Amino acid sequence: MAGDWIKIEHTLPDKPEVMELADILEMPENEVVGLLVRFWSWVDANMSPECPLVYGTAKRIGRLVSCDKFVDAMVAVGWLEANGDRIAIPNYEHHLSQSAKRRGVEAKKKRTQRKKTSRAAGDKNGTREEKRREESVTTNVVTQRRAMFVRPTLDEVAAYCWQRKNQIDPLQFIDHYESNGWKVGKNPMKDWKAAVRTWEKNDLRKGNQNAQPRAQAHDPNRPIGDL
Repeated sequence: MAGDWIKIEHTLPDKPEVMELADILEMPENEVVGLLVRFWSWVDANMSPECPLVYGTAKRIGRLVSCDKFVDAMVAVGWLEANGDRIAIPNYEHHLSQSAKRRGVEAKKKRTQRKKTSRAAGDKNGTREEKRREESVTTNVVTQRRAMFVRPTLDEVAAYCWQRKNQIDPLQFIDHYESNGWKVGKNPMKDWKAAVRTWEKNDLRKGNQNAQPRAQAHDPNRPIGDL
């Protein structure tokens, strides 16, 4: 016994042989498929590699499937070979044997495994994409925080000027940028210390590094009011 199920292709109703059988037997393709399933099920239950030939007349097979012309039509399309009372199925081992069923089962397992693998890969890629988005959001937040400009106090500017030993007047620096909205040119200021260093360079270019200072540099340890 070959088993309790048979292998049927999804495209069986659309095969040219089935369409030809429908023409010969003068019935719709779907009805032909029904006859084929009935016949192959019977063959599956009664044939084996040790007994590859089915003994029976065309009349008996016709009675089995309720169609007298079935065997002749199957021979005409090449799906049966008849020699007297003996009927053989071409490529039986490939289509209806136990090994054919094993191949079908293994193929199904492989398809299922590929789907699982593909789904797992999709989930993994989704997790990576999610992580990239989170990292991108974090990076943007950090960048925004870095980009936020905090106006310095007079003491902070004075302490930085004292540290750099320059001749910048902290109060003049504060007043200048307070008056223009803390902008460098037309752009909002990002780093007031860089602006201090720019003032130093401008003084050097003007040759003021040895000139009388605009105002006494503020000692951060001394109150502003004592200037």
